[in-house]
Amino acid sequence: QSAVQGLEATGEILENAAVIAQNAYETAIIPEKAWFEEQVGPNGAVVTTAQELLDALADSNINNIYVYNDLSINSIINLTAGKKLQGVNSDITLNFNTSSIAINMADSAEIGNITINATERVVQGGNITGNTSITTTLNNQNSVCYNTNVHDAKLIISSGDAIGLDNCNISDSELSTNTGCYGLRGCNVYNSVLNIQKNGNNARNAVLSSNIYDSVANVYTTGSHSYGWSATYVVNSQLNIYCAGGSAYALACNNIQNSVIKAVNMNGATILPQYIRDDSTFYLANNGSQYLTLYGGTETIDRNEFVNQLRGNIANSFGRNMTWAEGLNPYESYNNSYSEMMTAFDELVSDAGYQGVNLLAGGNIDVMFNETRTHSYNVQGKDMSSAGIGITTREWVTKDDVAQSIKEIKNAMNSVRDMVETLGNHLSIIQTRMDFTDAMTDILQTGADDLVLADMNEESANYLALQTRNSLAVNALALAAQSNNSVLKLF
Repeated sequence: QSAVQGLEATGEILENAAVIAQNAYETAIIPEKAWFEEQVGPNGAVVTTAQELLDALADSNINNIYVYNDLSINSIINLTAGKKLQGVNSDITLNFNTSSIAINMADSAEIGNITINATERVVQGGNITGNTSITTTLNNQNSVCYNTNVHDAKLIISSGDAIGLDNCNISDSELSTNTGCYGLRGCNVYNSVLNIQKNGNNARNAVLSSNIYDSVANVYTTGSHSYGWSATYVVNSQLNIYCAGGSAYALACNNIQNSVIKAVNMNGATILPQYIRDDSTFYLANNGSQYLTLYGGTETIDRNEFVNQLRGNIANSFGRNMTWAEGLNPYESYNNSYSEMMTAFDELVSDAGYQGVNLLAGGNIDVMFNETRTHSYNVQGKDMSSAGIGITTREWVTKDDVAQSIKEIKNAMNSVRDMVETLGNHLSIIQTRMDFTDAMTDILQTGADDLVLADMNEESANYLALQTRNSLAVNALALAAQSNNSVLKLF
């Protein structure tokens, strides 16, 4: 009963959530520039032309610059201290037609949440954050990003025969590079995920002279005559490396500590043996090996499975999802209300239990039908939380996200109705058996009473008869005594 009541209440919540989602789908469109200007405040500027961008860069009162639409830039952009440049969403593209650096930043300046196309070095100095993508045709072993800090970012870099990041610090980020030269050179990496693909044929390493701490790195290189990974320190990290370079090592490091290394080399030596540390684990394979074999042990990993998974992880890392700049998502108010509904839904489901059993959380009960426990009935519950019934889209960034939520809610409402019907059937069977048991109890009680209880009418008559006989006896005795006294008086 508590489960059925809970489901009926959750159905009402889903109906309200559906209304919110439908309103968002019908009314939330990409706002005009004026709407964004209201959101960014007095220290922000929303720009639609290259000249507006240059004016905002020159205005000392403007700290946050938001690009409203795609722009073509013919000159270098200088971001001075404290300024931040971003798109209102990450699909906004800046196309640079410069013969030098595209964006030069002071140490405290920042770019993020934007797409950049350029032909030369793109970024120098400053910081990169958010969902950022950089594409360049840069060659000649120049650097796409130089002396830049990448933090709290999902950064994708694609270039020609260039260095992805040079002398950079990367922290709390996901970085994907596809370059013909070094993916990283002289970088420090902290608590991040790296996906490094090198496709050039020059004698360069996918990673060179870089330190990695508490991170995961996937390296896939098809270029000839190049190391997969040549670094200084690898600490508390995992490296997955495939290297097709001829006569080159997949891995060469000065110091490896508390790390897991899986490396395949198709032509040269897999690893320089003198760098192996006892506190790390190595699975290694050379060309022709079917398995990666644990160094110093017998455990193996199928090489083809490892390589295919590594290749897939790197390929998937270049997929992008559009994001809005903070505070500029036109769906945000609808999304917040929807999230509150889903939280209330899950809380209600978790409170629908009784005596420690919650059928809406996948619990089950066994109902015993007789005193010998030989006949019983099992009721199996189901996970009816929002995730359990398929509501997985929680963040609305595009109209497609809202449409997906509407679809999920409709399916969820069908799941709730089906579960109500199922539990109703269970409840009907149990209630029928309860009614039968109550009736049987009454019958058995009547039979037991016939065996152990006296007939009150009969016993009352017997009691009255006994009282009458006792009274007659007493009277008779009294009369007899009087008769004796009368006889004695005659003498």
